Amino acid sequence: MAGSINDNLPSADASIGVVKGAAKTASRPMADLEGVGTMVTVVSARTRAELQAIRTLVREFADWATGTIMPDAIEPPPVLAKLGEELANLPRKYTDPDGALFLASVDG
Repeated sequence: MAGSINDNLPSADASIGVVKGAAKTASRPMADLEGVGTMVTVVSARTRAELQAIRTLVREFADWATGTIMPDAIEPPPVLAKLGEELANLPRKYTDPDGALFLASVDG
């Protein structure tokens, strides 16, 4: 689709989880449900603040998913067992040339 927000975003090879063709920043206006323009900015996360924002978002998602899928669980599911270690080591394996981390924000 010409002119879509995806024009400057990388392609993803889901079979190996690698992001290729990473742009540093992509901004595109998007129409929201009420017809008012919304600016979405996507950056390649590199700064401490951007990496901390990713850690926070992933932890919040993991907490939500665990509470939704396993509301009575005492411990997190095994798939999340090493999440803290993974987040502490960002961006290690998610950097060029084999990967990237992207952070999107709406209206700044």
